[in-house]
Formats: sequence, C-alpha cells, structure tokens
Amino acid sequence: MALAPQLPAEDGCQGPEGTPAPAPARPAAAYANHFEVGFNAFEFLLDFGQDYGGAPDSPERLARVVTAPAYAKVFSRLLARSVGDWEAAYGALVLPPAEPEGPASM
Repeated sequence: MALAPQLPAEDGCQGPEGTPAPAPARPAAAYANHFEVGFNAFEFLLDFGQDYGGAPDSPERLARVVTAPAYAKVFSRLLARSVGDWEAAYGALVLPPAEPEGPASM
C-alpha cells in the first residue's frame, strides 16, 4: 500500500517524516503603562509592564527587550518621530508629573 506524498508547509519547512512543520506562533501583544530602561556597556534592557497602583504585584513586567546600543538609538529616533507625528495630528501631549523613581521609569 503506497502512501500519498506529503506536501511541504507553505514556507517549505518539513517536520518529522515529511509532515508539514507547524506555523510559527505570533508574538503576544500587550498594553503597557510602565517602562524601565537599563543598560551596560554592550546592551540596553527595555522593560514593559502594567502598573495599577495599589495592586500587590504592581508593576507587573510583561516583556523585556534586550538590544544593542545602536538599535536602541534607532528605536529612540523612531519613537520620537512617531510621537511628533501623533502630536501633529492630535495636539500636544501633556505628561503627568515626574515620579520620584527617576527619569528612566514612568
């Protein structure tokens, strides 16, 4: 008895014994209202989280992105340009008073 040939997955990758490989998972999306930035000589650490005040586990870190300093600078410029575009479309943003934790966190 002959088996029908297995077709490769759309990207051409195959799993065990010629079966199509599973599709890669999409990255999770989340809302963040708490940010922390750290760095060392070789990398920047960008933490994204949720902070709801009196909650016992607040702020909760949802994701950490580690990147090279050059990419952090590219991200900084992209974010500044996007905020400028947003303000041009919707008006100036008013920031809340600074937290005592320091400028790297909001």
